Amino acid sequence: MIRPLPSTVGTLTSPIDLRPYGAHFQADPYPFYAQLLQQSPAHYVIGPDSVPTWMILGYPEAKAALAHPALLVDWAYASPQWRAMVLGDPETTQPPQGRSVATSDNLDHKRLRQPLVQAFTIRRIQALAPVIEQRTQQLIDRLPARTPFDLVDDFAAPLTISVICAILGISDLDQNQFRCLADRLSYPASLNDAHAARHEITPLLRRLVEAKHDQPGDDLLSHLLQINRDTADPQATLTDTELTGATFTLLNAGHQTSIHLITNTLFCLLTHPEQLASLRADSDLLASALEETLRYEGPIGGSLRRFAAEDLTIGDTCIPGDGSQVLIVLSSAHRDPRQFPDPHRFDIRRRNADLLAFGHGPHYCLGAALGRLEARIAIGSLLDRLPGLSLAHPGSDPGWRPGPIFRGLANLPLVHT
Repeated sequence: MIRPLPSTVGTLTSPIDLRPYGAHFQADPYPFYAQLLQQSPAHYVIGPDSVPTWMILGYPEAKAALAHPALLVDWAYASPQWRAMVLGDPETTQPPQGRSVATSDNLDHKRLRQPLVQAFTIRRIQALAPVIEQRTQQLIDRLPARTPFDLVDDFAAPLTISVICAILGISDLDQNQFRCLADRLSYPASLNDAHAARHEITPLLRRLVEAKHDQPGDDLLSHLLQINRDTADPQATLTDTELTGATFTLLNAGHQTSIHLITNTLFCLLTHPEQLASLRADSDLLASALEETLRYEGPIGGSLRRFAAEDLTIGDTCIPGDGSQVLIVLSSAHRDPRQFPDPHRFDIRRRNADLLAFGHGPHYCLGAALGRLEARIAIGSLLDRLPGLSLAHPGSDPGWRPGPIFRGLANLPLVHT
């Protein structure tokens, strides 16, 4: 039971400070969201990261906000105060790694996205299935019997980083370095550490792009460069700086979301044994089990940060168009009882329609099909090959990683017999 939270309905000056709730909020934010949602679908808060944020919590409001033309991801629309706090420089309007689909809007976003759509096709993703299957089986072979292992460090992370690095053409020798930097970007010890990690990874990615000019291969970056060469219109090509930004976005987002989708699905199944039993009895339920995890404990807690470029009203709450940060809280929207009956129940037979887990509108995730493919192969293989799989420490509190965007466990100790 949580203490009643004050309301911010219709106010601009009295944010709800979530920092005192600390670990309780991080471990289980859903009671907080449910209490706030009963008051209004949007609230002004100070998040655990100390950044003032307008949170949009309701499902219909979240879906509308994801495609709202006044909510923009471009840092140029952020307030100077936000840029000073989060980026370390009020004058910064461009990410050091280059603009990408994650930091652009409208025609610029469409221009940057189109080559990725051409290169990141369903056929290319499906062709990765044997690679994912082989790597999955190799990692399962290494898991010790009757001795606890960590699903994150021993399976999910090495699987997903190897897949995204294979897609981008990053060598095996670089994978640990990229994983470390990706973790620091997603879960920084401080805002300063996030700045440092962003500046450390950028030259590595620039050198990778430069290397692909000289030694192209059968990877996504090489295909993007080939699209550049085949395109007569120079306005339709990506510069090397933009290719660096695209690589940054794909590496970070594709790696973290896949780790958490695999880990969260196993955690949900193992803590709901009746659901796991249903899945073991009927493997055709695997796809719906993944969709239910995306709803119930999805890997993305909040959308890309957006900035209000115009005044807008969500429910009874007025959000000023002064570049304030707006976070669309998918974790809350997916437990909105107006859209999902009995939303706090994990049910792999639930018919989920119109989930927002991979976004909605122009910023819909390019890697959605890849994430589902990786998770389906990984979860199916683990359950098939390790019938005695269980939590190593049942009943203990899991350690959820901090951060407003990703929702995942730092570790998940398991054991199999």
